[in-house]
Amino acid sequence: MTVEAVEMNLQASNAILSSDAQGDVILVTNGVSNCNIIRTSSLIEALGDTLSEFSLASDWNPSLILRTLPEHSVDRSNVSTISMGVAISAGGDAVGVTELAPKEIEERSQGSEVSQGFFHRMFSSFFSFVKCSTSHISEVVVWTGKVIYVLCPPVPAIMIRKVAFQPPPKGKFYYLLPRAELVKDKRPTKRLISLADYDSNDVPLVFVFPYLGRNAIDPDYPTSREQIARLQPHVFKSGSGNRLIGCEIRCARSTALFMRSPKILLFAQPNSSDIGSCMMTDPNLVDICDFLNCDMFGFDYSGFGMSEGRPTESTVYRDIESAFAYVCQTFGYTPEDVIPLGFSMGTATSIHLASTVPEIKAMILIAPFTSVLRVVVRSPTLERTPGIDKFRSVEKVDKVEAFTLVCHGTKDYIVPLSHGEYIYEKLKNKASPLWVEDASHQGIYCDRNLWIRINEFLNDELNLKMAWEDSA
Repeated sequence: MTVEAVEMNLQASNAILSSDAQGDVILVTNGVSNCNIIRTSSLIEALGDTLSEFSLASDWNPSLILRTLPEHSVDRSNVSTISMGVAISAGGDAVGVTELAPKEIEERSQGSEVSQGFFHRMFSSFFSFVKCSTSHISEVVVWTGKVIYVLCPPVPAIMIRKVAFQPPPKGKFYYLLPRAELVKDKRPTKRLISLADYDSNDVPLVFVFPYLGRNAIDPDYPTSREQIARLQPHVFKSGSGNRLIGCEIRCARSTALFMRSPKILLFAQPNSSDIGSCMMTDPNLVDICDFLNCDMFGFDYSGFGMSEGRPTESTVYRDIESAFAYVCQTFGYTPEDVIPLGFSMGTATSIHLASTVPEIKAMILIAPFTSVLRVVVRSPTLERTPGIDKFRSVEKVDKVEAFTLVCHGTKDYIVPLSHGEYIYEKLKNKASPLWVEDASHQGIYCDRNLWIRINEFLNDELNLKMAWEDSA
């Protein structure tokens, strides 16, 4: 990917934002004057972008996250940085937030919840947005397209499913090939293999990343090549009946010692994400494992990445259950040593897993939400929601026995901080939470303070450091 291509991605990403917005779109709601503009993700934004992280085809471009590990800080005013061997032009703050009035936003959202119906508020927010954006035609076109996609057909269950599941295009960020097909110093020809031919794991497969070093023996990007070599693909069967792609990532310490780490992270991804896009972030999956001194097993939900099937709520629940069982059976870990690490949508699947497997002793949640509709209507404490609601984590979290760390950004306008706070309140066994100042929903993932806190949680509170010493 050239600098010009990345700059075009950045310009396309900024095209839907108002001139002074870096993160969420500025909307003018009914009854609010121009001098009292509220920066918030209204209902229509939530329908279009809720849980829509990490898609290069959407507003959020993971390759533009600035590096946070292992450097202590980054000069964000610098227009160039290096991300996995790719020069990036990234002017402006990656988190992209300004001063807000959270209390005012909360009061207005709570007041409108009582006085107006869901669809009335949804359409009102959209038309208010159109009215205040007459000088930004491109914004209107983009948002109109999103609304049409979500609202057609106007069946509530289908609309919610479109919001809840947005898998990236298959094969865009990675694909798999048999190792025998790779030729040194020659880039492979892209093709999508049938997982049915490789579900025994007898034929070694390798990841191929079109936007990175392509594969472990490609001549380009030596840093990427070394990291890709530490990714071990796995094909396993889900309880949903679909074949899923898993990825075992060994940290630098376990690689050097030729042994697996005493504990392992089970990474549950956000929406609009797959293993390939998670390798394009800074920190990427390998960076995270090295920083935490802990191995990881990531996987793609049904319909995501190269995994088979179509995503539904019940399907992704069965997927994480199967991934958990696969880690225990294949790598020899006990349930007590597997630590679910969920980000956004991944927090819902992690909470489900921990609520059904009491043997899980620890869990990490990054930007959790109470349920999809509670995000849409901006009311995390809403007592009841319709049957079409998805991922009702708030109804399961009190069944979780695991010692849980909750992390959330204070300026998250996709899933407000109040969701993380409410999840934290309902937990039985909880570690001291981390509320990351000025971090947005996507920005928290690249905030160094997040990974420092997780490092403390793993190595000190869960005694991973001591376990390493004992194993040595």
